[in-house]
Amino acid sequence: MRTAALFAFSVVCLSTLAGCKDQVYGMGLVPQNVTGDEHHVSVFNVWKASDAQPLADRWCLQYDKRAVFSSSAPITMIFDCV
Repeated sequence: MRTAALFAFSVVCLSTLAGCKDQVYGMGLVPQNVTGDEHHVSVFNVWKASDAQPLADRWCLQYDKRAVFSSSAPITMIFDCV
């Protein structure tokens, strides 16, 4: 009984993470974090700029701009909104 309850809880938690709009790697435990303003955006917890590009594009699109890769730091990609 306890095993079934733990399994059900795990499925619910993982399903919630899978539905996160900022999750680019499937069902990772730490989703990507997107922050910025109308000039710049950073995407945390990504390994490549190409992985972060769709999230940066979505952010910059709020300001009718597109995201252009600028620089990177460990697991963080930074884009300019132009």
